[in-house]
Amino acid sequence: LSYSICIIKLVEINEMTEVIHKLDSNSTSQHDYVNQEELNYLNQLKDIIDHGVRKNDRTGIGTLSTFGTQSRYCLRDDIFPLLTTKRVFWRGVVEELLWFISGNTNAKKLSEKNVNIWDGNSSREFLDSRGLYNYEEGDLGPVYGFQWRHFGYPYTSMTADYAGKGYDQLQQCIKMIREEPESRRIIMTAWNPCDLEKVALPPCHCFVQFYVADGELSCQMYQRSADMGLGVPFNIASYSLLTRMIAHITSLKPGFFIHTIGDAHIYLTHVDALKVQLERKPRPFPKLKILRNVENIDDFRAEDFELIDYKPYPKISMPMARLELEILKLQNIQNDIKKQARVRQQVETQYTENHFALEELNLLTDQTVIYKMIGPVLVKHSLAEAKSTITKRLEFIDQEKKRLDDALENTKNEILTQKDKINSLQSKLSGTTAD
Repeated sequence: LSYSICIIKLVEINEMTEVIHKLDSNSTSQHDYVNQEELNYLNQLKDIIDHGVRKNDRTGIGTLSTFGTQSRYCLRDDIFPLLTTKRVFWRGVVEELLWFISGNTNAKKLSEKNVNIWDGNSSREFLDSRGLYNYEEGDLGPVYGFQWRHFGYPYTSMTADYAGKGYDQLQQCIKMIREEPESRRIIMTAWNPCDLEKVALPPCHCFVQFYVADGELSCQMYQRSADMGLGVPFNIASYSLLTRMIAHITSLKPGFFIHTIGDAHIYLTHVDALKVQLERKPRPFPKLKILRNVENIDDFRAEDFELIDYKPYPKISMPMARLELEILKLQNIQNDIKKQARVRQQVETQYTENHFALEELNLLTDQTVIYKMIGPVLVKHSLAEAKSTITKRLEFIDQEKKRLDDALENTKNEILTQKDKINSLQSKLSGTTAD
């Protein structure tokens, strides 16, 4: 009897030990979990902060920059690389990608959905700074979506109908993935040198290649210029989502997204915020479910995607390059005053010429006959008529001079106001944040 009791006790102890071991194992695995892919991204940030080259840039802010980086993100088992060390604007990722896929170039279509990431680059001031005076506000020109769906077709405006026009790179890639999966030419580019002067902003993420192996679809994207703090988390998610969508409609499993970057930079105004992000330990990536069967890339809707177990740290606000827009606005005002000054000089020349002509007429006698060419006809005028004509012209020119002088004075005041605004931004930019 005592022996049987000992055996039973021993079995109970072993079972309890196994349960405790499993609990300890789960606890340890969660505690020791390392999201190596996001950690690699954080290491890139740290490397740029520690070793990046200080460079000036078009925004007037300045950057720390390195050249040539690469990251790899696994898309298998529905894993989706949406960074966890800060909250990423997931809805914006989805809406922007669907907008790209539609071929649309009107930023207001996104603004209507409260996705305002393109508002600054489609403002009247920004378009004018690019010399795109004929574009309506909101018109970005032949940017990503247009190049994806209508490559090579002449761009006129965001309201034109481009259906069936140009070369549809996106559909061609999908066709090749289905019919020629072994091809090394499954490529899509947004970089069209012929259109660079027509776009509000030249494409940053500009070259995509798809790769099929073992029933999996992978994607590599080359990005010539990458804002590592604000832009790159968005770019990673966007092209990972594109890969998932194409894999879905081609009946392939998602493989990897490989992100290759040329100029990888951090704005100086982002450094402090990114140091906060570097202190955070990455959490597991969420999973992404596509909720219905979709067969055509154009048929996806925002509600087709469900993000599961996305548990990021709170968002980190970073100052956006607002200074860029204010500097561009100043440049526009300065260009305006140059134009006004040229017109004012022309008017002054006209005034001087007419005043000199009137003085010459005053030296003549009343009996003098004045002849004036009006087109091919020689017309006879009396001296009084000639004096009256020039006097009226001088009065008009004098009024125009006063109007231009007032305009110049107003523009000078605008320049002073804008310079004060820029100086204030430069001194307080660290306190200016955006989503």
